[in-house]
Amino acid sequence: MQAIRQYATVHDNTLIIHLPEGLNEQKVEVIVLPVEEDKSFQSEKRPSFKGRIQTKMTESDIETQLKTLRGEWDRPTL
Repeated sequence: MQAIRQYATVHDNTLIIHLPEGLNEQKVEVIVLPVEEDKSFQSEKRPSFKGRIQTKMTESDIETQLKTLRGEWDRPTL
């Protein structure tokens, strides 16, 4: 499922939303919530951590370690 969050200003009780091509001709759910004035979501930037990890492990080593750790989550059910 693809989710899109946009902040826009309503003019004359009208809101125009431009969506990506992948949603063309699909039914979608639109929820409109007013934004509190003291929050400036548009200027909020989150840092990108992509490519920031510095380790001597290869991608394959990391995948193996993740599979091992996730395997520990499996518990028998009653």
